[in-house]
Amino acid sequence: MYTLGIKEERVILLGLSSVLKRQKNLLKNQIKSNYAVPKLKGISMMTKGFYKVSNIIYDLENGNYKNYLSDSDRHKTKAINGDSAILLKDKILFEAEFRELLPVSRNIATIDDGKIESIGNYKVDDFKSLLDYIKEYRAVVLKPIKGTGGAGIMVIKWNDGLVLNNKEITQDDLENKVKQLKDYFANEYIEQGNFENKLNDKSLNTVRIVTMKDVDTGDAFIPAVVQRIGNKTSSPTDNWTQGGLSCWVDVETGVLGKGARHPKVSGKLEWFEKHPDTDAQIEGSVIPNWDKIKNDLLNAVNKSEHLTYVGWDVVIIDDGFRIIEGNSMPDVNLLQVHKPLLVDERVRKFYKYYNVI
Repeated sequence: MYTLGIKEERVILLGLSSVLKRQKNLLKNQIKSNYAVPKLKGISMMTKGFYKVSNIIYDLENGNYKNYLSDSDRHKTKAINGDSAILLKDKILFEAEFRELLPVSRNIATIDDGKIESIGNYKVDDFKSLLDYIKEYRAVVLKPIKGTGGAGIMVIKWNDGLVLNNKEITQDDLENKVKQLKDYFANEYIEQGNFENKLNDKSLNTVRIVTMKDVDTGDAFIPAVVQRIGNKTSSPTDNWTQGGLSCWVDVETGVLGKGARHPKVSGKLEWFEKHPDTDAQIEGSVIPNWDKIKNDLLNAVNKSEHLTYVGWDVVIIDDGFRIIEGNSMPDVNLLQVHKPLLVDERVRKFYKYYNVI
C-alpha cells in the first residue's frame, strides 16, 4: 500500500485550502451582491464558479457557461507565471526587467512614510524636489508599488497650480498626503495621444492586451484586446468596475467595437456606440499604428523567458505606445463581456495545460 510523503500531503492540503478559499469567496460575493438575479439562477452559477454579477455580464444560458473562464478558475491563473509573477506585481522590478525590450514608463522615486528616495535618472529625494519635478514635467503619477486595479493611484498635474485627480489642491495639503503614503512610488506621467484624448481627455485611457505562449510552439499570441475608456464615474482612471468602458478591439485590424459599462453603475449592462460624456465616436474607431504595436509587443514577449501569461496596459501616444504595467492575473470579465475566451481552442488548451480548467 502506497503511503503519501510529507511533501505530497502538504501539496494536497494546500490544494484543498485553495479550493475552499475560492468557494468561500464565491459565497461571500453571492451574499453581499445586490444585483437583480433570480436566486436559483445565482446559486446554480455559483456552483459552477461564477459570481452573481457574471449572470448579467455573460450569456450563461443553455450550457454557454462552459465557454467562459469562470470567476473561480480565473483566480487559478495567478500561478501560471510561478515565481516570475513578482516581475509584474512589483512595479520597480517591472521597469528593470522590460526597459530594454519595451517602451515602459520610467520610475522616479519611492515613497514610504513620507521618505522619498530617488530611483532612475531623476534626483527626487524630498517633497521640494518632487514638486520641482511636477512643475518641470507638468505631471507625475503616484502608485502603490504592489497595487492592482487602479486603486490608490494619484495623478498630480501642474497648471498654474496643483491638481490632484482633476481637483485643485494646495501645496500643503498635497505634502500632507504624500507624507502619509506607504509603499508607493512616483512614475512618469504618460501623455496620451490625440486618439485617446478624443475619446476622453479627462482620464488616462489604456488598451489591455493579453498575451499567452502557445503550449505547442512556445510562440506568443494575443487572444483578446480591449480599449478601456474612463468617464466621470471612473476618472482619473479607466477602471471598468469603477464605471469606465470596455470596448472590444479586433486583434487583426485594431478596430473598436461598442463600449460596455459594468452593471455596478446602473445594475444592468449598458452598451455605447458613442462616449456617454464626450459623445466621441467609439464603434468603428481604429487604434493608430496597431500593427507595429502588436508586433513589437509579441516580439518582446517572445524574447522574455520569464513570463507566459500577461495582461499589458498600453497607452497609445501619437508616435507609438508606452507600457504602463503588466498583470499576472488579468481580469477576464472586461474581455469576456464581449466574447467568451474558451471558444478559442488555443486559449482552452493553454488553460488546461496550466491546470486552470
